[in-house]
Amino acid sequence: MPLSYALRYRVWSKEVQLAENFQKEGLIRDEHDAHARHWGVLSDTGNLVASARMCVHHDPQNIPEADFYSRLEVPSPVASINRLVVDHCVRGRKLGSSLDSHRIEAARMMGAACIVVAPTDDYRVRALGVAGFSLTSCKCKSIYVDNLWLPVMVLQL
Repeated sequence: MPLSYALRYRVWSKEVQLAENFQKEGLIRDEHDAHARHWGVLSDTGNLVASARMCVHHDPQNIPEADFYSRLEVPSPVASINRLVVDHCVRGRKLGSSLDSHRIEAARMMGAACIVVAPTDDYRVRALGVAGFSLTSCKCKSIYVDNLWLPVMVLQL
């Protein structure tokens, strides 16, 4: 897991001005990492180049960034997919879409009724739309970047 925390920071710190508390530590992690399911992609040389996670909860108030989704009426159990990161050196190879597919299938296998996600850019919105997610009217404030509001998407399973 430490490799994933470092990958998140390394990639995201090049893309956006991270909030100060993340800059100090040089890692991006939270309490959900301990109980979430994680996926990773290794390069030919054994380096972690992509990772993602998913949590499934019976109470939507327990999912990561639960306040993002507080205005949504979603069935439970609810899965939350988040922390997708793909190193710049391997982008364009559909690794994000592959990790999404694995997480969607895992959510189905774990009995989730729906999946929620807050994509960070238009590319992710389009990719998740192709995977069957629908935009909601909700927006949520990013915990990583000050003054950034993200759309909220849902996939009913």
